[in-house]
Amino acid sequence: MRQDDYFLNQIDILGKVLGKVLADFLRIKKQGQVMDGVEVTSQTLKAELDIELSELLSISNDQLITTLLGKEKIKLDHLEKLAEILYELGNSMQEKNNQNRKQYFEKSYLLFEHVNKHSNVYSMERMNKIESIN
Repeated sequence: MRQDDYFLNQIDILGKVLGKVLADFLRIKKQGQVMDGVEVTSQTLKAELDIELSELLSISNDQLITTLLGKEKIKLDHLEKLAEILYELGNSMQEKNNQNRKQYFEKSYLLFEHVNKHSNVYSMERMNKIESIN
């Protein structure tokens, strides 16, 4: 029983961390320091999920969901927060970084679509982001 509580607590903490990553990125982005925000995001993902942002982008689209769900702490709501982070990163990229921007949007789209298929909750915000990516 205690072990179950421990794992539930760890999952809850991860959700809060991902939410904080998104909030921090948006705050830093508002200050006009996008690259600092990308660096902070990358460091936090490495510390919490043991995956670097560049590594995340290099995972093939076919293996993205399987790879992420293979990490024991990641659940569906975490995938949605991660999709939001990638979406915001893509939005922050300038046109000259078109390849990175495309990768952020591709990964974000795949995660949003997966969450859409498997979630019992309909989200208009999620649907708007999917439409925006398209």
